[in-house]
Amino acid sequence: MDAIRFDEISRALEVDASIEQCVELVGRLQFRLRNAVVEALTAVRSKFLAERRICPHCASSSVHRHGRDARGRQRFICVGEDGCGRSFGVLQGTVFHRMRKPEVWLPYAERLLEGISLTRISEAGIGISRHTAWRWRHRLLPAMALDPQPVLSGIVEVDETYFVKSFKGHRGWKRGTPPELRPPRYRGSGALRRGLSVEQVPILTAVDRSRNHHDTVLVRRDKATILRDLLPFIARGSLICSDGLPAYRELANQTASEHHVIEFEPPTADEKAEGLPRGRPGALGLGRVNYWHELMDTRFNRIHRGVSTKYLPHYLTMLATRYAEKLDPKDALHRIMRTPLVSRP
Repeated sequence: MDAIRFDEISRALEVDASIEQCVELVGRLQFRLRNAVVEALTAVRSKFLAERRICPHCASSSVHRHGRDARGRQRFICVGEDGCGRSFGVLQGTVFHRMRKPEVWLPYAERLLEGISLTRISEAGIGISRHTAWRWRHRLLPAMALDPQPVLSGIVEVDETYFVKSFKGHRGWKRGTPPELRPPRYRGSGALRRGLSVEQVPILTAVDRSRNHHDTVLVRRDKATILRDLLPFIARGSLICSDGLPAYRELANQTASEHHVIEFEPPTADEKAEGLPRGRPGALGLGRVNYWHELMDTRFNRIHRGVSTKYLPHYLTMLATRYAEKLDPKDALHRIMRTPLVSRP
């Protein structure tokens, strides 16, 4: 449709269309946009690049339009005295660059946010193999993480959970170059040492009453590491609920927050015989963070059959986008297109 005809139709709709016709037209346009959501998001990014005019190669501002590619997407070229002379597409600098099958991106994003297994994704009939589904998962999930991370305030529950260190998918034992000097561990066999040890990876979680989450994989469970990871994300004057770990007491001091220690006393035999209450008295506790850790255990160990320690941050993003943010697939694609290129497997 040319510009003149489009302008005539737009004016006619503004003047003569009834409310019922406008509602019907909106429904048809929404259906069209759902089918062409990738092209629509690409057009939004093309407009953004045309206005920003920053070269992704040399950061020069001497960027001009430079024709279109085979799919009709806008291309740009960096020219001028300070330009590098290189051309680039609208998806340059994003994880979608050189990623094939754009018609599958939205159906795949829908299934990715559902958290279903790779086998079910490959059997869903969207046109990709199981290996491609795995590659796309670890290509898209890092770009879906919120940036910047939300700041938690009010009543903040903080605690850590542990997962056995995993090298799932690593071929080192078969090639003679194991990642650790130990026999390979089969899924579900657990750590060799009892209690907490270097065989387990700690994940620190903080959650407030507004459904804001902060999850991070700790290098080590000490005061300096916990303070470095949590201080930027706790608002001053909050109420921190945690166990008696000294790092949380110092966190409350440095953020001018109140600290409430949740102490758990195991029930006695007489209390078990009389019947345990359904909850703890009072409004403060660690119920929300414990529920979040239970979701982690269910998703990582039961649904995904174990998660490699290397990819734990990716699966934490999957958990947050599904249960905390409830991210829409179209919004997920838009966020990914706005995220700079990250490393991918």
